[in-house]
Amino acid sequence: MSAGSSLPPSLLRTLARPVPPGSLADVAHVVFVMLENRSFDHYFGTMRGVRGFGDRNAVSTRAWRPIFEQDGVLPFSVREAAERAGADPMLLDTHDHTWLGTQNAWAMGWNDAWVPNKGPGSMAYYDRRDLPFHYELADTFTICDAYHCSLLSSTTPNRNYHMTGYTGFEPGTRQRALDNVASEGAEGHPGYDWVTVPELLTRAGHTWQVYQEWDNYECNNLEFFRPFVAVMDRIGLGSMRAFYEKVRAAEDPAPLLAELDRRVAALEPADRELYDRALRRAPAGGLGDWFAADVAAGRLPAVSWVVPSLADCEHPEGSSAVEGGRLLYRLLDALGSHPEVWARTALFVTYDENDGFFDHVPPPVPPDGTPEEFAGGRPLGLGVRVPMIVVSPWSVGGHVCSKTFDHTSTVRFLERRFGITAPIGEWRRRVVGDLTSAFDFATPMTPPPMAPPPMAPPPMAPPPVEAVAGPRPVPAGERWYPRVPDEQRMPVQEPGVKPARALPYQPDADARVRGRAVEIAMRNSGSASAHFILYGHLGEVAKPLHFDVLGTAEEVVYFPCPSYDLLLVGPNGFRREFRGGTADPVEVASAIDALARTVAITVTNRAAFPVEVSITPLAYGGAARTVTIAPGEVARVPWHAPTGWYDLMIGVAGDDGFARRLMGHIEDGRPSVTG
Repeated sequence: MSAGSSLPPSLLRTLARPVPPGSLADVAHVVFVMLENRSFDHYFGTMRGVRGFGDRNAVSTRAWRPIFEQDGVLPFSVREAAERAGADPMLLDTHDHTWLGTQNAWAMGWNDAWVPNKGPGSMAYYDRRDLPFHYELADTFTICDAYHCSLLSSTTPNRNYHMTGYTGFEPGTRQRALDNVASEGAEGHPGYDWVTVPELLTRAGHTWQVYQEWDNYECNNLEFFRPFVAVMDRIGLGSMRAFYEKVRAAEDPAPLLAELDRRVAALEPADRELYDRALRRAPAGGLGDWFAADVAAGRLPAVSWVVPSLADCEHPEGSSAVEGGRLLYRLLDALGSHPEVWARTALFVTYDENDGFFDHVPPPVPPDGTPEEFAGGRPLGLGVRVPMIVVSPWSVGGHVCSKTFDHTSTVRFLERRFGITAPIGEWRRRVVGDLTSAFDFATPMTPPPMAPPPMAPPPMAPPPVEAVAGPRPVPAGERWYPRVPDEQRMPVQEPGVKPARALPYQPDADARVRGRAVEIAMRNSGSASAHFILYGHLGEVAKPLHFDVLGTAEEVVYFPCPSYDLLLVGPNGFRREFRGGTADPVEVASAIDALARTVAITVTNRAAFPVEVSITPLAYGGAARTVTIAPGEVARVPWHAPTGWYDLMIGVAGDDGFARRLMGHIEDGRPSVTG
């Protein structure tokens, strides 16, 4: 596997010796690396086997256009735009990622206002040729393609969720903490007052550490919480940011650092521990060495948060995937060089938010009126999809996990492993998972063999950047926004599938018409709540409706015209299309038989004449079927789905306005493949 690999040789050697079966209790070290500001489509929309640009379950805009077409702009290649502009494809500028800007792009759930609110550059994407290290990391371990940031906003509130499971209110106000007030505001933020995960870990007797440098890009959110603000006050700094700005500007920072050491040495032991674990910083460029030294010395704590500098964090305005990849390479090399540590470590690589880069999957949000999840009538989140790669001996194999996650899932993983309880809201506990489903502790695997990219790239100039592990840094230069090409084309996702983790959902739904009302019956016989979103394109709903279903739920919508056109989507490719009118000739119901991997279709003839019903597979194989049903009679048609995947269109001869589409995956509790 090592030939042509971008991963550290030390890790490749360690991966060749898989660990024995274990359990969650065998995870002794949890490492979180939260990078900056990239969406899932922007990085991995072209990767095979994930929910990317080839998504069969993509929704439509309000104007009946594909969701990938935003104000006439299709996703376009950063690399090709850079060639046209004579620019470096890694030197992108940042986009609006404020609370209001992101809410407006999300557009009440229609997800169709990206270009007006984020600019056409938000539609630019990378592919395997641009991100060889990131793609190989995902191909070797497990990528989560239904992982969202926690709210439709920027860095600081999203990192609040990551470090605490919650974002509350700005101190002394009733203003919800929804933007970068703490990190971008004036010096002396008084500190948030709810409990952090590190405090909970300390109370439970577990060790932890924040790894950071003199420049942490104001991304260590512990600095904005009262216990840590109090420590900064006791050493007379006001803020760590102001102090380290002086350090970085000084010709000789040694006197400043010596004075800091003197003040820290005078702290009481409890405050000194908070300082050492949360506030201590390594010199510029020293984060990787600090982490590696702790791994080598057996000091790696139970939980680590790695907070990169601006230069290494992949934020578009000051970094890139090359620098972020180089930092990840250093961390993985440290772990791979010590197999005894690697064998008990889970490392999570994710991004705090999307920066304004487009993603086509509308996030689950709570139903109207859900406590603690709305501000000013707007849902806080979930936010836009961002990448999450789970790197561990128990996540090897190139799998995809399509369970719904957000940043509170990282906190819930710690809850499961270390027995703490964080202030996560009830709705998020119901809707998102705890990331344990991304692992297979029973059957650890060796990495899949290296293979050439499954999609041959079109001819173009050689890549302007070397492999991530190579010596050449991205040059300093002017940041730029990619321009839309004159001739647009929809990007092609790499062909093929990936192994998929088992999911706890088994959704199904039917619809029947009574007068001008469509009665929708939703079901989920799985073990975890499934989130459904209902769209109406003929005025049936003012905005998409959201439902969280474990068991059954019903909704009645009224259609103002003689016909209706409804779309219901759910997790992992689940889709039901309901089209028709007041004179629908048939009713269609379905039932899922997980053990037999069969969709049982029942068609009832409501008309006064015989009807001919067709069942046509749109994908995944099988022969089309036609049944003729007498008035008042019922036909039952079992449809076997050998891989678990099905996509069927049901129509009635002579009635072009009626249709039912059934699409999804049958879960049987076992690993599967992606669709």
